Amino acid sequence: MSLNRTSAAYNVIYAVVLGTACAGILTAGSKLLAPYREANERADEIRDVLGILGVPFEPGASSADLIALFERNVRREQRGRLTLYRQVDADGRVLAVAVPLAGRGLWGPIRGWLALEPDLRTIRGITFQAPDETPGFGGEIMKAPFRDQFRG
Repeated sequence: MSLNRTSAAYNVIYAVVLGTACAGILTAGSKLLAPYREANERADEIRDVLGILGVPFEPGASSADLIALFERNVRREQRGRLTLYRQVDADGRVLAVAVPLAGRGLWGPIRGWLALEPDLRTIRGITFQAPDETPGFGGEIMKAPFRDQFRG
């Protein structure tokens, strides 16, 4: 059997070799970039927590700066399946508490954060992330007029 460029066997072997090479490149890229992706996800979470708690930070702050600020101002506490983020002052007094929110929207998941005053009864702020929701309808939950009605 000869393998010239017009034979079916040549086409199949070519496709298998090309597919294997592409899969290997994608797998290697994914493995090499995984630490960077995880660091970015962690920085996004920290940015969200600092933002909902009202801890000021520079919009262009590096991941290292955000982590240092987070470690100085926030204590993470696990209570069963619930994670609490407590904003503390230099004396260790709790200034606010944040908890993550998650649920189903019409078109996709809705995530967010709820910040409470130290009494754990008064809402300090709330945010929502619903990228799949319809702008002008479900997407309105991400805008300040909707979120501000929950304060206090």
